[in-house]
Amino acid sequence: MLLLLACGGTRPHGASAGSEAVAVAADPRMQARWEQVCRAVGPAISGRAERALAEGGEERLHAILDAGRRYLVLAVGAEGTVLRLSVEDEHGRALAAVEGLASGGLSVPLAPRWTGPFLVRVRALRGGGLCGVQIFLAP
Repeated sequence: MLLLLACGGTRPHGASAGSEAVAVAADPRMQARWEQVCRAVGPAISGRAERALAEGGEERLHAILDAGRRYLVLAVGAEGTVLRLSVEDEHGRALAAVEGLASGGLSVPLAPRWTGPFLVRVRALRGGGLCGVQIFLAP
C-alpha cells in the first residue's frame, strides 16, 4: 500500500491543516513529476495532499495502516527543494525516513507489523515551493 501526502490541494482524510492549498493541476511541471513517479506504484489509498512549503515548513498526514500490508509513501516537490520524508508510529518513534531532492520523488516503503495510527511528515530542509505526498499500496 502506498501513502501519498502532498502539500496543497486536497488533503487526505485525517491530514493536518496547513497553509493555503495550491492545486497541482495548476502547475503542469508538478503534474508531470507526479505522473512520472507514480507510474510504477500500486493504487493510491489516500488522496494527494499538496501545498506550498517554505524552507523549514512541514506538512503532516495521519493514517491508519493495516498490519501485513505493504505500502509506499511518496513525496514530490519543486525543483531544487530538499525534503525529508519520514513515517512514525503512534508513539513518535521513527520507522523510516529519507532525505533528498524532491523533484525526482522520494519514497519510503513500509510494512507495519501492527494495525494502527501512523504519522507521515514532509519537511522542506532547503528551498521550498509546491510539494505533495500520498500513500499507495506497494506493487
